[in-house]
Amino acid sequence: MAEEYVTRAIVFNVDLSRSQERFAYSYAGARRFSYNWAIGVVRENLETRSAERAAGVAEDDLTPALSWSAYSLGKAFNAVKEEWGSDGSLPTVSGWWMVDFERRQPSILRYVVSPICRT
Repeated sequence: MAEEYVTRAIVFNVDLSRSQERFAYSYAGARRFSYNWAIGVVRENLETRSAERAAGVAEDDLTPALSWSAYSLGKAFNAVKEEWGSDGSLPTVSGWWMVDFERRQPSILRYVVSPICRT
């Protein structure tokens, strides 16, 4: 007979200082931004390749497939980040950019990659 498992959650209040609260919001923003960027890049690559196949483009001439590993997405993100920083096109990111994202990029992108690879 199969065992039954019950998942329970514990909810509790966290009393954060102002600096801890800013840090938590900043980290959540960095994580959400990275997630949206990675999902957008992966989706764009898949849609481009699909449209090329539908148009009859030979398999060898398709847009190169995108690696979904955290390492590959991290390299791609760093390349794009350099472009963003050079012309200042994303001023909304600059507040947390160097502080939050640089230290946490690997863990953020691993979080992004795990649901992509499961689908």
